[in-house]
Amino acid sequence: NKELNLTVPLPPSVNKYLGKKVGYKNGAPYVIVYETVEAKRYKANILRLTTKAKNRVNWKQTDENTYIVCELDIYLARKRQDSDNFFKVLLDSLTGAGIFYDDSMVIPRVKNVYIDTENPRINLTIKIADKIGVFGKSEYDSFLEKNCFKCRKSTQKCSLLKNSLENRIVNEIDLEAQVCKKLK
Repeated sequence: NKELNLTVPLPPSVNKYLGKKVGYKNGAPYVIVYETVEAKRYKANILRLTTKAKNRVNWKQTDENTYIVCELDIYLARKRQDSDNFFKVLLDSLTGAGIFYDDSMVIPRVKNVYIDTENPRINLTIKIADKIGVFGKSEYDSFLEKNCFKCRKSTQKCSLLKNSLENRIVNEIDLEAQVCKKLK
């Protein structure tokens, strides 16, 4: 995976993504949440657009440990639109299209927001993030060498390292100093 560049139409806002209705079971009401027709159409369109783009650059879906940087230039149809209302539908659509494993692994970065009444859209640049959990890639290798490879506990059994790789802040690991305070 190198870099994937896409131009996609503005998705339906998060307010139009899911619909709700009341259902009844044994006389008791409950809420049924469903994906709207508008959202389903958008997802189908994204699948079509991304299939062509993925084939052009030989993009492979990332795995559950790979973070993605998604840079966005957003072109809104009007001034009062809320640019952050589009992320949920867009990222869910890209996940469904096989761009990345899960949208929880995406680091969105809005570079610019413009108004373009004639051609509202989102320009995306998608690339692999230079991080492994809480570490940058080079810091991770250095941290392992300075700490984990010298520790009696194996890296597979270390809950501190496991949590750090899940992007959790661990008090026993000083990221600035690259020191594990529980080194044995």
